[in-house]
Amino acid sequence: MPRKGWGKGTEVVNAVQDCIIRRLYTVESLQYLEAKGFKMSEAKLRRIKKYIRESTQDRLNYIAYEEYASSQVEAIDTLKSVNGMLLEIATGKRKVTKNELKALELIPQNLKILEELYDSNPIVAAIAKKLEVKQNVSQESS
Repeated sequence: MPRKGWGKGTEVVNAVQDCIIRRLYTVESLQYLEAKGFKMSEAKLRRIKKYIRESTQDRLNYIAYEEYASSQVEAIDTLKSVNGMLLEIATGKRKVTKNELKALELIPQNLKILEELYDSNPIVAAIAKKLEVKQNVSQESS
């Protein structure tokens, strides 16, 4: 369904998504897009916004099938890394400032928030349950 020149993932679609996120009015959106190098008519802006609205389900499916699993692995790797750094700090092998320590403290909290966002999506939640069942079956057979 992507139209020539502004299909899924192109810079112009991303710029229009920025306008939507910022809740810009049409005139403001057109000015913003022109400043970004995308001069367009009001009609074209409406078509791209419609395309974005209509592709919401596809984007959710992509997140559910592609990004969810990789986000889980990244979260685990990040937590392992943070734990390793905290162990080095506790044993005196690593010196850090207060700000660095605070940043290390915030990382797991931010991962939890991201995880809650994924789980709040019903599609992602359903796939997560399937992955858990699959994981449990493979662990029981081991």
